Amino acid sequence: MPKVREGVKYEKQYTDENVLSALEAIENVMSQRKALETFNVPHQTLQFRKNSKFTNKTTLGPSTVLTSEEESILEE
Repeated sequence: MPKVREGVKYEKQYTDENVLSALEAIENVMSQRKALETFNVPHQTLQFRKNSKFTNKTTLGPSTVLTSEEESILEE
């Protein structure tokens, strides 16, 4: 089994503006490799966004099941 690292959290090193800028650059004239290097966006992220499989996702992980109102009711 692989070693489990406690307390290590992944933080993305790019912004949504960078992803959108990279996609626009690819559509216009820039190669995908050059856009990846210029805007510091991971290859797989750009592929997902380019193929519309990963649109408008702003948070890491799965979406929440309960709304904030339902969570406050459960806390009481």
